[in-house]
Amino acid sequence: MANLVYQRVSTDRRPTARQVLVLDGTGIEGPAVSEEDPDTSGRLRPLQRPEFREPL
Repeated sequence: MANLVYQRVSTDRRPTARQVLVLDGTGIEGPAVSEEDPDTSGRLRPLQRPEFREPL
């Protein structure tokens, strides 16, 4: 079974570096990571966000 990880930041000025650091600390090997474009509106519900919806 694949480990799916969804990363998203609220603005293009905020990197996903902290999320990557936390993920590295979990010890999960070879996760499939989807990262949402920072331009995607925070007003969208999760299932309206392309990267969130894709693996479903």
